[in-house]
Amino acid sequence: MNNRRQHANILLIEFTGSVVETKVEALLHVLRDTGLPQKSVCSIMLRINSNGGSLGAAQSFAEGLLIMKAELGVPLRCFVGEQALSAAFYVALSADQLVVNRSALLASVGAVREHYSIVEQATRVGVDVQTFSSCVHKSAMNPFSKVTVDQESAVQETPDETASHFIEWIKPRRPTATLGASQLDGLSSIVTGARCINLNLADREGGLFAALDRAGKLGNTDSPGLLRVNLDERAEQRSLQQRIIQFAFEKVFVCK
Repeated sequence: MNNRRQHANILLIEFTGSVVETKVEALLHVLRDTGLPQKSVCSIMLRINSNGGSLGAAQSFAEGLLIMKAELGVPLRCFVGEQALSAAFYVALSADQLVVNRSALLASVGAVREHYSIVEQATRVGVDVQTFSSCVHKSAMNPFSKVTVDQESAVQETPDETASHFIEWIKPRRPTATLGASQLDGLSSIVTGARCINLNLADREGGLFAALDRAGKLGNTDSPGLLRVNLDERAEQRSLQQRIIQFAFEKVFVCK
């Protein structure tokens, strides 16, 4: 018995730029507006090109993709041709299969917090700044004060915890990955697609057309169509609309 679908679409979601909550919201709106339940979708393909963003937004993004995959009952693949760093790498690992160009840039997991102190410069020019905060760690990143040992420890906890969130996400998503202590530390730097394949973090090497062809086969479809959604353009359009509305509101209700 032939169970292959004759007429179905690969849902191609193209995401570029920073992973931020506004784009995650745009994803939900655009995909709902597309009316996916009424369309025949055989597979989801996320094409992502991003240097990272907010881990919280990445978690929402990944959750939304997995919910959509479950609702449609189709496989989810991701293609990285150029880069998927930090938060974008987190999103890419939500896929059942990850296809990468061998020279694509991935990983860079974790977070960075920087503190610039200008205490000595301020003192030199006679500037005396006094800071009042609700607790001892609230003002830890104040550039006009030196970071104490306790504050340094408290600040370091955040990037450490963020890194642990990455690892907790990676292990069940890629159970066959060969990740010892040194490899996990190495993921804090940028690695190539070829290296990710060697570590079993990525599944296949190839370009977009090969990834789409494989997505059709995974979706059990002979000649799939392509249903394309560009989140970056839609997000920019919504942002422009919001700015226009805000401008009109200020002119009508604020200006006299």
